[in-house]
Amino acid sequence: MFEAMGFFGVGKPMGEAIVDVVDSVGYGIIAASTIAAIISAGGLSIAAATVDVAIFTIKEYIKKDMKAAAVVW
Repeated sequence: MFEAMGFFGVGKPMGEAIVDVVDSVGYGIIAASTIAAIISAGGLSIAAATVDVAIFTIKEYIKKDMKAAAVVW
């Protein structure tokens, strides 16, 4: 939880909320960020890649039953 808090610059309640959202619709967020990068002709590609890395990292922590570590990240 602390890593999500540090990455997104938010407090613990918001970090927990971010991890919960990623847990439920994580790959949908990746699809949306990819579509946004394509529509913007690459203008949002760096932001989309950053979001994608964060989503994949949080999903890996959740897959390993390390939800608290995901929020920390």
